[in-house]
Amino acid sequence: MESQNRPSVAQSGGQPTPWVEYKAPDGRVYYFNPATKKTTWEKPDELKSEQERLSVWKEYAKDGRTYWYNTETKKSTWTRPAELGSSNESPATANKPPAAQGHAAVEPISTKPAIVSTDLSQRGQAVRPSSPTADNSRRVIHPPPALLERARVPRREYRTQEEAEDLFLNLLSTHNVGSDWTWEQTLREIASDPDYRILKTLQERKEAFHKYTSKLLDKEREESKERMKQQREKFFEMMRQLPITEVTRFRKVKILAADNPAFVGRDSERFFDEFMDLFIRDIKERRRLVQAESMRVLNDHLEGLKLSAKWTDVKVDLLAKFRHLLMPALQTDSSVPMDTPYSYGADTDPEAGLSLLDFMDAFERAISDAERREAEARQREKDSALRSQRQHRDAFRQLLDEYRAQITPASTWT
Repeated sequence: MESQNRPSVAQSGGQPTPWVEYKAPDGRVYYFNPATKKTTWEKPDELKSEQERLSVWKEYAKDGRTYWYNTETKKSTWTRPAELGSSNESPATANKPPAAQGHAAVEPISTKPAIVSTDLSQRGQAVRPSSPTADNSRRVIHPPPALLERARVPRREYRTQEEAEDLFLNLLSTHNVGSDWTWEQTLREIASDPDYRILKTLQERKEAFHKYTSKLLDKEREESKERMKQQREKFFEMMRQLPITEVTRFRKVKILAADNPAFVGRDSERFFDEFMDLFIRDIKERRRLVQAESMRVLNDHLEGLKLSAKWTDVKVDLLAKFRHLLMPALQTDSSVPMDTPYSYGADTDPEAGLSLLDFMDAFERAISDAERREAEARQREKDSALRSQRQHRDAFRQLLDEYRAQITPASTWT
């Protein structure tokens, strides 16, 4: 296998040419020009014999396979035409110059394979002749390392188009192609890879590239959302440990949490707004529940209140029995001052409870209920009286019917 990668110094007309012939591990021949750094599968004109250059048959290569095209008949063939001679005939022997008169025949430059260092650490270092009289035919030519690596890696085979596309996507991932790369930028990175041509057409490669970048962009978005979610949870946990109220501002939190790793500068203010929305909503809900329960207790106590009751008397009675239902900030005997901040989730909320206005509202509702009960009682008495009167009228009419025969126009009431 090592001999397959060794170059041979190609010659034309008995003179060295800049083109070097290589053979890939799969047996295909390609040519490299050290001066121009150009690589081609097609045989350069400098390496063609005079017969090949004058022939109507032109040699080309496609995917490493050589074929011949007739410029007159417009036909192509994979088989080497007979008029071009044997494929084993080298350009040097085909164009061997005759010996000049009076001079000895000139030996052509040797076509022996050049020596190539197999030590990767010495790659790119030419081995110089030991003296000026050394054999000039033994010159060392080193192609670019990327070219040798490409020649060593065989092209992978695939059975379906989907498998070929997966291999191409894996190629993009191997070269760390980013979601923000352009096709031109990607092409410069992967064009030298053997798997680049695993998809036959440029359109298929571009479609696979766009599919890859789209999936990668979606993946990056999901990862970004997950990171943002984790940062948000850490920030919320930090906020729960701070002494804040519903009127706390971001500038205060910025001072309190300046050294906390969960305080991320760019997104902290947005996280703070989201937390405060939830925080205030939770406080209001807890206060509503406390107020509802306290009002239920007051309403049960005031149920059956007489209409003649006075607010001044009821107020004294309510404060004596239900002072604990007042807001902590209104309890004169409370140990919690009104301006004392409280932590998230703490049991003490200065505004969790009832106010004196709530006590008065409960009293007014109780008086309204007493008035309603009084009106209903009066209505019941009135209805009862009307019903009794109607019954008496019906009984008197029945009595008159019994004495109808005895009653004449001359009859008197007495």
